[in-house]
Amino acid sequence: MRPEGAGGPDPAESHHGPVRVLLSNSMRGWGGGENWTLTASMALSKRPDMDVRVLCAPGSALHDRLGSAIPSAGSPGSPSVFTAGLRGPALMRDIVRVARMIRNQRIDVACVNLGRELRALSLAALLSARPMALLRRRGSDLPLGNGPLDRLMYGRIVSRLVVNSETTRRTILDRSPWLGTERLVTIHNGIPTEVYRPDPRLRESGRDLLDLPGRGPVVGTSGNIVPRKDLETLLRACGAVDCSPAGDPVVAIAGSAPDPRYLELLRGVAREEGIDSRVRFLGELGEERLPAFYNRLDLFVSCSRNEGFGYALAEAMSSGVPCIAANASSLPEVLGTSGVSGILFPPGNADALSSAIERLLGAPDLAGSMARSARKRILTRFSLESATERLASVLHEVADETPGRRRDMAV
Repeated sequence: MRPEGAGGPDPAESHHGPVRVLLSNSMRGWGGGENWTLTASMALSKRPDMDVRVLCAPGSALHDRLGSAIPSAGSPGSPSVFTAGLRGPALMRDIVRVARMIRNQRIDVACVNLGRELRALSLAALLSARPMALLRRRGSDLPLGNGPLDRLMYGRIVSRLVVNSETTRRTILDRSPWLGTERLVTIHNGIPTEVYRPDPRLRESGRDLLDLPGRGPVVGTSGNIVPRKDLETLLRACGAVDCSPAGDPVVAIAGSAPDPRYLELLRGVAREEGIDSRVRFLGELGEERLPAFYNRLDLFVSCSRNEGFGYALAEAMSSGVPCIAANASSLPEVLGTSGVSGILFPPGNADALSSAIERLLGAPDLAGSMARSARKRILTRFSLESATERLASVLHEVADETPGRRRDMAV
């Protein structure tokens, strides 16, 4: 059954054969966009109506994780991987290589993650002389540019702009009304709920696995350690939490820190609050340890000021963890009504966050009820299956709109 409002042709009824898709993401680090590219490419590849390739930077985090996820080159039900950095002195050489790949592998649709990739693949498509549709996926809630090149790219060249929240959609339409609603498609990030699920065994083993101190409750968060995540507010709030009968809460922070100066700033805040002995920066955990991390938490907190979607929040909710999130950007869209599937607090307000933490740590029944509601919300609204179905429908739609594809399929 297709998601309500999916629109376009039903992939199951398409008579043009598999859509040959290229997902491009040339970021070297790891974040939400790379998580999406990995998850979407693996999920789409399992469909008989999709033939998927991934373009990524050699040696990037995405390249490494694709290598771990794909059993061997050419494995059935897995994407093919093509590497190109698409930057620096080798840019034009990479564009020519990508153009050759587009032509030889007869790519129907390319979905790009970054603005510079959009420009590079537009040129590669032109050089290939291949009828190919271009999609741009935007995982940030920041507005588009409004310059002449932006209007050309998004008004004429891009078939669809895919955003991962209604918050981002509203931001773009408010600042760029010339784009028009017909080119904007909302597809929420899909969460693999069979991976991120409540697991009592992981909860039992998680504390030792993550080397967490003491026996007190664990308050945690995950994601890149960058200023927009506002981890200072989390640390100040935990410093003000009254000790619960179970002991002082441990603060567990998972994720990489691109700027060591920000990490040192956070360590300084923890010292100021007198909680440095029970704050743990765990680094990048990877998919193999993230489920144990979430299951070991007593509370998950997201203080982010800007999120295109909020992957970590959704993963924690899917794992059955009571959640607290800033009432900012797309986080309320993911969490839902405050007091039902979690608690929202005013962004940057450490006192309000401290009160919310005390409330849930002091009321296990309430926390458990919210955790169950959160899991149900992810299952019904943000599952990987529904997101993949929606994305496949859009890919079919733009492929069938592309001039020359019908003729190409008949060759």
